[in-house]
Amino acid sequence: GPADRCCEGTRLYADAVRTLAEELRIPCVDLWTAMETTATSTNTPLDSFLWDGLHLNANGNDLLFSLLLQAIKSNYPELNPDSMPFVVPGHLDFANLDELTHMLAHSTESQ
Repeated sequence: GPADRCCEGTRLYADAVRTLAEELRIPCVDLWTAMETTATSTNTPLDSFLWDGLHLNANGNDLLFSLLLQAIKSNYPELNPDSMPFVVPGHLDFANLDELTHMLAHSTESQ
């Protein structure tokens, strides 16, 4: 399929990114390896993650989101969305759009 046209190049690029992240001692979300591993273990083609051989489809985006959230929770637990406080009240907490607009305008002034 379309993913076959660039798998080796993508693999080399992913390897280089992973190596650089290790050298810089920063976290790396290795989406390529996760896609290859998942495709192999489920006996599905890489195309199941890509809609045109390059861009992620819904399955690819779901996998990326899962890996990104896992990386945030592991490396930056203070940024875990499940434990962060809400900065802005929920949309149902506002009586009208004017109140929300006023609150947002004043929150940017204090930054």
